[in-house]
Amino acid sequence: QPTASGPEITFDVKSQDFGVVSDDKDVNHQFKFKSTGKSTLTITNTQGSCGCTVPQLEKKTYEPGEEGEIKVEYHPQNRKGPQHTTVTVTSNDPTKPQVVLELKSDVRPLVGIEPTVLNLGQVPKGQTQTLKAMITSRLKDVSIVSATPTIASIDAKVMPGAEVEINGEKVMQYPVEITVPANAPVGQLIGNISIRTSEQNRVLNMTVTGEVVGDIVPNPARVQLGALQPGQSFTSELRLSARNKKPFKVTKVEEKSGSPGKAFADIQFREDPNTVPPSYVVTVTGTAPTTPGAIKGDLLISSDLPGEEQFKVQYFGFIRQLPQAPQQQRNQVDNESTLIPGGR
Repeated sequence: QPTASGPEITFDVKSQDFGVVSDDKDVNHQFKFKSTGKSTLTITNTQGSCGCTVPQLEKKTYEPGEEGEIKVEYHPQNRKGPQHTTVTVTSNDPTKPQVVLELKSDVRPLVGIEPTVLNLGQVPKGQTQTLKAMITSRLKDVSIVSATPTIASIDAKVMPGAEVEINGEKVMQYPVEITVPANAPVGQLIGNISIRTSEQNRVLNMTVTGEVVGDIVPNPARVQLGALQPGQSFTSELRLSARNKKPFKVTKVEEKSGSPGKAFADIQFREDPNTVPPSYVVTVTGTAPTTPGAIKGDLLISSDLPGEEQFKVQYFGFIRQLPQAPQQQRNQVDNESTLIPGGR
């Protein structure tokens, strides 16, 4: 219950369901309230739960009996499916200093792709892997023109569209075939597919990940140098073994340019005859840079296996920031040094 002489805020409703909305147009709602207390109501803050929910308030103080409204704009761009956002209203109402207003919606993109991130998984060298994504268009006059990968080692093809009914609405769907060809090189597959439509400004993007795996297995998959002190010496090992017990020879291991520069002073590799077939152990040594931050790059490994004449193994590490002595302690040490007879 409100205090006998205190302020109070009362909303007509505290929730709004926009229902089905498209992702191209903003929607808004006015939450109406009244100052129902005995003294001046002051609204100190209105805060949306995300950047897509923007509250607007004309003024902050309201006398007893005065009415007002909070206009909330919801931006559905780059969202899809059921959405639930809030606006928190903070005031000097002693019994309910914060009131949460709720907004719900079901965002249906005019043109969208599913999934937005496609994982191709591990594809054995020399084999073909094909997966599909689906473009759904609620705009019948918009067609799909092309699908262009940023990764040279995959192909993308838009298939003919067909009209289907989803949630009681007729839409056009276009399958997209993403293929890793048999001649794809061994290594990580990370990139995007840019999908253009007949509307020049309407472009879709899908992220693609995966890996073409060869007969040589690096363990670990990425050389972890760990967290290093500036100037610290380090040593790390990498083992190269046969996936299908197929013998191989490593002929060379070198470092590609790294960031902020080359990390290794020496790289050695040796055959381990105790495994069947023999594996190889690569040992890298170096000294950490003096500048804090990430260090990363690639080891380029050459072998005698067809299709794996050269492949990369990433390395990664981090240079710590050394803690600095407090300024007061440094000043104290400096002052004490001036008191030593004869100075220093």
